[in-house]
Amino acid sequence: MFVLAQGIKAERQEREFVAIMNDLAREHEKGNGKNLLEQLHKRSQEAIMGTSVRSRTGTSAKEDTAKVETEYDRRKEGESNRIWASHFPSINREIGGYASANMYTWYGRSGRGKSIMVLEEIVKAAQDGATCLVWSLEMSWYEVMVRIYVSLSGRLGLRQVTFDDAGQVAAGFDSRAIRHGDLTPEFEAEFRSFLANIDAHLKGDIIVRATDDEGFTDRSAAELRKNIEEYEADVVMIDPFYLMNYERNEDKTPGGAATKTSQKLRGMAGYTQTVMHVITQADEETEQQNDEGERELSVPTRKDIMKTKAVLQDAASVFGIDTVKGHGEISLGKGRDGGEGVSLELLYYPGVGVVREISAEEALVKQF
Repeated sequence: MFVLAQGIKAERQEREFVAIMNDLAREHEKGNGKNLLEQLHKRSQEAIMGTSVRSRTGTSAKEDTAKVETEYDRRKEGESNRIWASHFPSINREIGGYASANMYTWYGRSGRGKSIMVLEEIVKAAQDGATCLVWSLEMSWYEVMVRIYVSLSGRLGLRQVTFDDAGQVAAGFDSRAIRHGDLTPEFEAEFRSFLANIDAHLKGDIIVRATDDEGFTDRSAAELRKNIEEYEADVVMIDPFYLMNYERNEDKTPGGAATKTSQKLRGMAGYTQTVMHVITQADEETEQQNDEGERELSVPTRKDIMKTKAVLQDAASVFGIDTVKGHGEISLGKGRDGGEGVSLELLYYPGVGVVREISAEEALVKQF
């Protein structure tokens, strides 16, 4: 059997070699030969990995030291185990940002800003050069794009907006006006200029597949993997997890389909070397109000997750979310890299691109 496998491997390698050389020759003829050596190296490595036949499984501490050195060098060059920084400084401080090959779970009650928070992380990653894939299973593509552009414009501080509880704040475009096609002539001209110069604002890219995309009916883990490979995504957002097409629950266990799907995503993050942000929902509860009758911030706990517990167990870190007008909170839950119990206070005006952590100095000023 091993001899047969070796023969098959040799045939595959020969076919792959011919395909690589033909592809590179075509690129050279088109005048795209500038990076031929880099392409040859990449394709060769892919071919070697794809056609290798091992007589054993696993990694040996004695026999595979070359493999360890290769992985070390890849990490040293930023080709493996890539870390993508968070938009929120406390998350970077507590868990060191988001490591590739890991899944992160975000949860909150309905309408509390889960999608907005995670999109902030997607925009940050794209600014830093990541190719991001957003699976938006509730919102339209235009609504997602509006949120992306408003978030970006807020970071640029295109205008100053005054809020009663925050004073004057650097902000961006009005999301409602863009959604309704109702910007003032001045801001419409600025918005069109912003779009024309988007390369200056995004080093990477954000690919959106949304619920109103024609033909977007397969929402399975297999289709997600195809999309990740098609776009060579670095960071993925699934919003929400519970609207995916679940894996088959062959064991007929309660919640088994969701559990299998969560495990599939966790494994996929590993072998695609992506950061995977997964959003789910927490149970509703009786709202707590202050003396003025306003709802108070109340971040849900892990036990409040209603759709599936599996996305908590499979995540490297989990984040609970709650928001009220002008204010927000992110609470770090279970995490392999620490941070459990840490909470972030936020300034929260997403309609004009203002979603950021309040610094310790700002929080101190607020108290007085």
